[in-house]
Amino acid sequence: MSEKDEDSNSTHKSRTIIWVILGITIAILIVFVVLVVLFFAYFKPIQYHQIQVTNKSNKNFMVLVGAVDNKGAERLLPVHELIPDASYRYYCTPGTSVFVEGYVNGDQVGSNNAFTRAVLSFAGENYRFVPNISDGHTILGNLLNNEASNDSYNISFVKGFNYPLDIGPLDHTAPTNGNTGVCFTISTKNIDYTQCPDDLKGPGPFTGGTGTYQYCESGCFANPQNAVICCTQSGICSTAGGCWQDWPNHSYYNVFSNACPSCIIMTTCDHTYYQCQSSGGLSNYQINFYAP
Repeated sequence: MSEKDEDSNSTHKSRTIIWVILGITIAILIVFVVLVVLFFAYFKPIQYHQIQVTNKSNKNFMVLVGAVDNKGAERLLPVHELIPDASYRYYCTPGTSVFVEGYVNGDQVGSNNAFTRAVLSFAGENYRFVPNISDGHTILGNLLNNEASNDSYNISFVKGFNYPLDIGPLDHTAPTNGNTGVCFTISTKNIDYTQCPDDLKGPGPFTGGTGTYQYCESGCFANPQNAVICCTQSGICSTAGGCWQDWPNHSYYNVFSNACPSCIIMTTCDHTYYQCQSSGGLSNYQINFYAP
């Protein structure tokens, strides 16, 4: 073989090696790009909603924030004390169902903790992680995933009430129209708390200095005979001609249903939740506590 042929073969081999290396490099780049696309498509970075709780009373408020776990049990974050006009933020992943309550140290709250409760469920549709909630220090994980496409929220008197509060969107106003209303703040500031039926009044006076009792206990818990009226049995809400038809005969229901028609008075059979679009996982909410 001549020198010329050897040089030609060497050049051909070099080019072949270069093309093989180039092909492998391109293949690796393609695989890398595909993996990156799949990662962001299926494993999006966790986004956190925020709930800001503000004390608008003249007393130090003890704030209870909790969530429902994947077994249906309620779990609580550590109690946080808020001085007047102070705020504190909580962080929730999509899919988290949260409740917020408050009381003043020294209050009597009844055997079932007769607290006014704000309830909020963040949209968890297509969320691929296990929901969790944090106060910035403690994390509650393994929570129940709310697989709805919109956030939902309301104020509940199911356990009773103690202090007025309101809840609404903090920084977005995209409404979802329909039977559940639109995206706005729900408030119980104007309820006349002195109208609590006498047999449901806790001992007083109110810490805020008005009224003659510290809390109004739900008729559902105060008297076991009311269990049928209050629809506490599983699946009872969907029963035709069921317990909810008797609610107008219940003094507790009438007083607070008239004052807050949109609130949950007896059970979740009572009223549907208000809804807001989740705004891509960035929706935030404001909850305020007031003196009575």
